[in-house]
Amino acid sequence: MNPLRIFVSSVQGEFAEERAALRDYIRGDPLIRRFFDVFLFEDAPASDRRPDQLYLDEVDRCHIYDRSIGTRAESARAARTYEIPAEVVTEAIVNAVAHRDYTDNGSVQVMLFANRLEVRNPGRLPTSLTLEKLREAHSSVPGNPLLAESLYLTEYIERMGTGTLDMIRRCVEAGLPEPEFAVTDGFVATIRRVVIPGRVSGQATGPAVAATGRGAVGFGVP
Repeated sequence: MNPLRIFVSSVQGEFAEERAALRDYIRGDPLIRRFFDVFLFEDAPASDRRPDQLYLDEVDRCHIYDRSIGTRAESARAARTYEIPAEVVTEAIVNAVAHRDYTDNGSVQVMLFANRLEVRNPGRLPTSLTLEKLREAHSSVPGNPLLAESLYLTEYIERMGTGTLDMIRRCVEAGLPEPEFAVTDGFVATIRRVVIPGRVSGQATGPAVAATGRGAVGFGVP
């Protein structure tokens, strides 16, 4: 039996050590290497063929392709797959900046935990909106109309109150639970992550948390 050939995507240099570790693990295990082999593009010998064509040809030769990053078959830019859709994170942050209460000295906070992402802002829902209405078509009632207008003209937000609906749709399409919205000491949008065994759900993970003063958004270590 010929082992199945696994092509591990190699379009991002920062994962070189992880790819090499996966290759060495599979080739070093007496049982697994009977059934699988790993191809890394950086291991390919020098050739007079175009690198992009060689890359795609090797993808076609392999039985299994790790698409966590992607090939460049459809575009010159490498495709990426995110755990949480980037548009959902962007929408949550932009909404927090646009609708926060700027008379409050609190900050917009973006906090990443092992099982969720939270975006908090010192703001409240307008009296015409409820948490339930955020899950259906609703009118847009910006707390800061001039700021909302600027964000609309730069295509960061929509006028018609579709942001929360887009967040819900994109999470469902990505296989994630629907986002949760709550009002505590401010407004909180919670996006659930895929739970991986070994993660401690109550702790923030990595360089993920930022407290932003009066609407400027930045990231740092909690």
